[in-house]
Amino acid sequence: MKDRLDAFSDAIIAIIITVMVLELPIEKIGGSVDYLVLFRAIGIYAVSFCFVGNLWYQHAQVFNDTERVANKTVVMDLIFLFFMSLVPTFTKLMTDDTSKLR
Repeated sequence: MKDRLDAFSDAIIAIIITVMVLELPIEKIGGSVDYLVLFRAIGIYAVSFCFVGNLWYQHAQVFNDTERVANKTVVMDLIFLFFMSLVPTFTKLMTDDTSKLR
């Protein structure tokens, strides 16, 4: 069960990172890309990527030291992945906010 849960977690985290990069805004103004908005969004993506990468690393370390996974651990891991899956939503909200004119 430990290996399956670890593989499942790795897959979910890979999907989270993929969704974040696919939602980077590429706005065109007059036929050219607005690089200021794009670079701000890439900066926000980089911070989110590091955050998710750090959580992945810590998760991997915990599962490296574990030999057997209890049912409670499976439930806690699923809750952890649920909240981590919200990171792309918050990343998108932050990148959308930088592209609005004030």
